[in-house]
Amino acid sequence: MRVLLVDDHALIRQGLVRTLGTIDPSIEVRQAARCAEGLDDAARHPPDLVLLDLQLPDRRGLDVLVAFREALPATPVAVISALESRDVVIRALRLGAKAFIGKSASSEYVADSLRALLEGRVPLPSGVLEAEPRGDALGAPAGAAELSDRQRDVLALVVAGLPNKLIAERLGVTEATVKFHVTTVLRRLGAASRTQLLIRAAQQGIRLPLR
Repeated sequence: MRVLLVDDHALIRQGLVRTLGTIDPSIEVRQAARCAEGLDDAARHPPDLVLLDLQLPDRRGLDVLVAFREALPATPVAVISALESRDVVIRALRLGAKAFIGKSASSEYVADSLRALLEGRVPLPSGVLEAEPRGDALGAPAGAAELSDRQRDVLALVVAGLPNKLIAERLGVTEATVKFHVTTVLRRLGAASRTQLLIRAAQQGIRLPLR
């Protein structure tokens, strides 16, 4: 796997490189300190994953994320930023970020989040996974009451971060069946992705232990 790390703080880059190396020594980590530098490197050495800061010397805020999503529409981009307000996190996810890791988190949490990300799960700040009692930041209709028992089981395991293959094994069904249920749950909860599905579940206060 090739990871492109874009952050203007050398110490943070060094720490993340060490952490990634601990998780998987075979990962190739390329580094950039500016938005333009990162985009140029990505064009010459296409990454499998981008770890992106939002505060860069030549571009700041969510414009950085937009630039990378436009340049690399098929490449997952995870934000690692000190801008950790709920609004920024949700807006980043709506703009296509695969995940969001706050820089204020402990080194252990960052390591666990990176490990989850590399395993295909979606790490999010704990504050995002709290119910939103005064509205819906994603602007989609509620639909949890429409879910069948099996769909709620699937949703519980998606919220737990399991990929389709493991969900299928856990429930004793085929992976195709899981994909069908995930698609249905996405539609009924008004989410466009599994990442948004986690937020929708949290915003509706859905906590679903497997029966």
